[in-house]
Amino acid sequence: MPKFGPARMIRILHFFIVSLLVGLAGSGRAAGWTPLVLSDHAGKSMFDTLRATWTLPRGAQVIDGVPWNIDGIIELRGYDHTARTNVDGIRIGVAFERIHLLNACSGRATNEETIAELSLNYADGTNARLPIRYGHQVLPFTASRYGGESPPLEVSTHLVWRGETSLSAAANDGMRLYHCTLTNPFPEKVVVAMDISSAGSNGGWMLAAATVGMADSPKRKDTYTVPARLEPRPGSRSGKPATLTGEVCDLSGNPIAGTRILLGGLRPFDGWRRETSIGKPASMEKPITDSLGRFSFQLTTDQYAYELIAIADGYEPGVYHGADPLRSPVEIRLRKTSVPPDTDTVVRGRLLDEHGDAIIGAGISAL
Repeated sequence: MPKFGPARMIRILHFFIVSLLVGLAGSGRAAGWTPLVLSDHAGKSMFDTLRATWTLPRGAQVIDGVPWNIDGIIELRGYDHTARTNVDGIRIGVAFERIHLLNACSGRATNEETIAELSLNYADGTNARLPIRYGHQVLPFTASRYGGESPPLEVSTHLVWRGETSLSAAANDGMRLYHCTLTNPFPEKVVVAMDISSAGSNGGWMLAAATVGMADSPKRKDTYTVPARLEPRPGSRSGKPATLTGEVCDLSGNPIAGTRILLGGLRPFDGWRRETSIGKPASMEKPITDSLGRFSFQLTTDQYAYELIAIADGYEPGVYHGADPLRSPVEIRLRKTSVPPDTDTVVRGRLLDEHGDAIIGAGISAL
């Protein structure tokens, strides 16, 4: 057996340790894609404000070719000064070249303005900070559902999700999320965790999902694409017949059969003035949902946004403001009532015309 002096033994031991560390670092590389888990850090967001938590696909999803784990929203302080200023310790545990973000912002800011910052915390104790800039990585969560918004300044940032609820439609708005990509400046290092912080801008950052991977990670087949009905349709409305369809579900998405749908007010697309539906042909229709919770109005036209009222036994009444026939089907979600079905209830009120004057002699009946 050959004998080695102390100096040579030290060199051999050093080579062995370096080889081991290189091997460990190599095994820590992101194998394809690594979706991050945000659920431990999620909280209230604009989705809750607009009662829209059910509109976003949940769980394992593939959007814009990237796999995501969508399970809650992180919203940082912006226009809403009650939101959090920072979130620390989002676990990663691999080395990667790119970080993909599914995001938006709750308010508006100026182009180029930094609204938030990511801190990548490496295993060697160092860190790197990456800015989230308004106009580049993010644009507002809500904007006109009929288009006209500016495209992202960053060519790699894409609008990849659209949604709509009664509260957004009431303002003729839609919801949207953007996919942006940031480059890790030290891709050879394992990133233990990521911290995020607000920059104090009015454009509060909203993070719906994050995934890390390599520059050559293969794109996957999408499980979600933006429905054609939710794409912007700018232009004039001529009053042509347009069927308005929809479905009624409970808060878990189960269809509610036998729901009565009534037409409330309506609003022309060329203004904000609410009009009565009395005398309009569609007001004579009173559809009832089928076994799949579906309904339709056949006498609606394309020049109005309609107010729909859904009434079902055992549920609180629901209203959809601003249902556009050209963007249907709409979805109305109802909450179970907290009042026992056989409870006697007294309802008092006043019936007024559009000028606020009392209407005398009108008949009122319970549905």
